[in-house]
Amino acid sequence: MSKQIGISLALCLSVLWALAILFRVYNTSWPNKSNFSYIDECPPPKLALLGIFTTDSTPNTARRGLLRQVYRNLQKQLPPESQIDFHFVMGLHAEPDAAPLPSHEQTIEMHLFPHETTLLDTQENMDDGKTYHWFRHAATHLLDTQQTQNGSRHCTRYRYIGKMDDDAVTHLPRLARTLARVSDTDTRSYYVGREHHEADFMIGMMYFLSENLVRYVATSERVAGNIVGFEDRKVGEWVRSSGMLVERVRLQRELHDYMSFWAFPSFITNETICLHGLKQQPGALLDLVQSDNTSYRDALIAFSHDRVGISLTDGQVDEISGFLLDQNNLGKFYDAPKLEEHLRKNYQIN
Repeated sequence: MSKQIGISLALCLSVLWALAILFRVYNTSWPNKSNFSYIDECPPPKLALLGIFTTDSTPNTARRGLLRQVYRNLQKQLPPESQIDFHFVMGLHAEPDAAPLPSHEQTIEMHLFPHETTLLDTQENMDDGKTYHWFRHAATHLLDTQQTQNGSRHCTRYRYIGKMDDDAVTHLPRLARTLARVSDTDTRSYYVGREHHEADFMIGMMYFLSENLVRYVATSERVAGNIVGFEDRKVGEWVRSSGMLVERVRLQRELHDYMSFWAFPSFITNETICLHGLKQQPGALLDLVQSDNTSYRDALIAFSHDRVGISLTDGQVDEISGFLLDQNNLGKFYDAPKLEEHLRKNYQIN
């Protein structure tokens, strides 16, 4: 009897010893276990991720250095839930008759600024799919974070993913306030930007898609077969093809070109969110950052006095401002020479 008890105890000890070994192996070397960071509940997503389209050319590289510092400083003014992260987005460098590869500058920036740089797995281009590859990359690698404890879902990191040209600059606090205000409505899908006055798409200086639209773009076979062509127009086509109820948020006054640019020029004011056409005007970035106290009316008065040499009456200022800001005239914004000509012709200024 005692012999049987001894054998049973030995077997029990052997089983316990084996379980202990297995437990230790599981906790020290179980494959992929360390890759998971489970959390009980998802935290609120950050407001947006903005992809700034750029290239590895020398002027663009210098401009990135300036923008990176300015945006970091502006970011510090925002609470965490209103912060807008940014990535400089580039395609692979390509020499004639050679396979696309990262350039020397791109390799350095990927190492120095890994959390602010995206190098797409496609050759650098403008209308051959770069925008599609950015949204697909963002949806695949940047949009989700940890998995919840029960594994039921991943947590969304951003409410919006955006695209902006690197010859445009944005006032981050104003942009954050606008996107936060937009999201207060019940509609879940958003397409935010400055709409082209003759077509059904947002202009490429800057626009945003809500996260569910980004997921659609990244996974739709219809979109994947329709990526080559005028990139702004393609994004509008993708949004329409989604079949979602999409709220188009048109920021016609807030997103515009620099006053000397040809397409959609306007004054820098305390409403300006995005200013485009700044390849040769780096100082305009500081003008935008410091424009908190400049109304459109004040900007028109200053332009009339400093550029044209006239002092408009209050009634004339109201009349001109009303015309330039009227929704029906949004495609007729004047550049500086045309506005000067308009003032001299219509207000009998010699």
